[in-house]
Parts: sequence; structure tokens; C-alpha cells
Amino acid sequence: MVKIGTKLLTGFLLIALVLFLMISSNYMLSYQNIANENEIDTRDSQLITVHSIHRDMNMEFSLAMLYVGFGNGTMADRALDQYSSQSAENSQNMDRLDDVMSGDDDHSARVQLIRIHHQEMTDAFEDYHNAGSDDLARKAALEDMSVASDDINTEMIALESDIREQQDELYSISEGLSDRMMVVVVIGVMSTIVLAVSLGVALSRHMVNRIRGITNAAGRIKEGDLSAAADESGNDEISDLSRAFNQMMSTVRQAAGEMGMDEVEKTNSGPGGNKTVPRVDNVK
Repeated sequence: MVKIGTKLLTGFLLIALVLFLMISSNYMLSYQNIANENEIDTRDSQLITVHSIHRDMNMEFSLAMLYVGFGNGTMADRALDQYSSQSAENSQNMDRLDDVMSGDDDHSARVQLIRIHHQEMTDAFEDYHNAGSDDLARKAALEDMSVASDDINTEMIALESDIREQQDELYSISEGLSDRMMVVVVIGVMSTIVLAVSLGVALSRHMVNRIRGITNAAGRIKEGDLSAAADESGNDEISDLSRAFNQMMSTVRQAAGEMGMDEVEKTNSGPGGNKTVPRVDNVK
């Protein structure tokens, strides 16, 4: 038998299913958003590293030009020492850049170009340093050094630009995921409200209509119509109540019929033998 409690339980299960779908969808979106946020953090780290190395590369070239400008003497020797130290540090920076960009195929080729250009700048400086008083060799070395530095700047700027573009895309994806999460929450809440209201309205109408049928039958009985009966269709508690009501009325009709027969017998056996039978309305 489908009881009202079973109907309520079914409705609550539907509501629970909607809530479960909402929560699971939000969980999946949150998981994607977390992964996206991790990618954003990775791009932030890459951008900071590239910016730092770019600054150090420019410092190396500036120190090289400072050495060239001083020519000879104590200041030139100091500039050479600082350049050598910065050049060695930049070689380590290239390894650090490889680590930061590891697994990123989009940038690996550009990182290799930066490493090549840095080696070209280092070789050009060595050529200048070893050229001695050969002005032509020194001029050629300076030109090579300048070209290598320009190439490094070009590749570094392009690398920073690529990383920023990827950041913008990731931020856009993150905003889209947040919007989708909000939409899922709104749809889930609205669906839950609609289901709850629909369930309440449907059950209340069902119960009110069925109970009104029993009330109408009781009203007809009150007016003397003992043939009135309640609608027994259905398999819920209201149907059980209707059947019990009808069984009670069947017992009442049977009792009323027996009372009518007793009155007939008393009248027939009394003085004068009156044949009139008391009237009981609509006894069936």
C-alpha cells in the first residue's frame, strides 16, 4: 500500500537527489577551480623568476659595457670581477629557469633560445677581453655582445608576455568556473524550493479532497441519507479511513434495519393490530 508517509519519503528523496547533484556538481567545479588556481600560482612563480632573471641579464650586459668604458685600470678590473660574478650567477639562473619551466612545452623552446643567446653574449665578451689592442676584433666582439643582449631582451619580453597571456586565460577560466558554481547553487536551491512546494501542495490537495469527501458523506448521513458512502479509491491512510467509515455506516444501516423490523413486530402484536410501520429514511 502506498501510504502518505511513503509519498512524503519519495518527495524528500527527490529533494535529496537534487541537493546531492548540486553538491556533487559544485564539488567537481571546485576541484577544477582549485587545479586552475594552482596553475595560476605556477604562472605567478614563472613570471617572478623570468622577471628576476631578465633584470640580472641586463645587469650582466651593463657591467660588460662598464668594463669596456673603463678600458684599463682599477675600475676596469672591478667591473670585470663584477661581470664575471654576475655571468656565473646568470648561468645558474638559466638552470633555475629550466626548472621553473620544466614540463611547459610552450616555453621550453624559448628558454633554450635565451640560454643560447646568453652563451653568445658570454663568448663575445671573452672575445673582447682576449682581443687586446686589436680594435677590429674588439669592435666585432662588442657588436656580437650587443646583438646577443638584444636577442635576450626580445626573448625575455616575449616569454613574460606569453606567461601573462596564459595568466589572463586562467583568470578568465576561474571566473567562468565561479559563475558556473553560482548558477548550480541557484538552480539547486530553486529546484529544491519548487519540489518542496509542489510536494506540499499536491499532498495537501490530495488529503483535503479525500477528507472533504468523507465530510460530505457524513453531512448527508446527518440529514438522514444512510446510503451515503465515502470514496474508497486509493491505497493510503485516507482510503483506510474511508473504508472504515463505510463499514461503520454498513453496521449502522444494518442496525437501523433491525430496529425497523422490531417496531413492525410490536405494532402487529399490539391491541388493534395496527399495520403501520415506522418510517426510517433511505435504509438500504
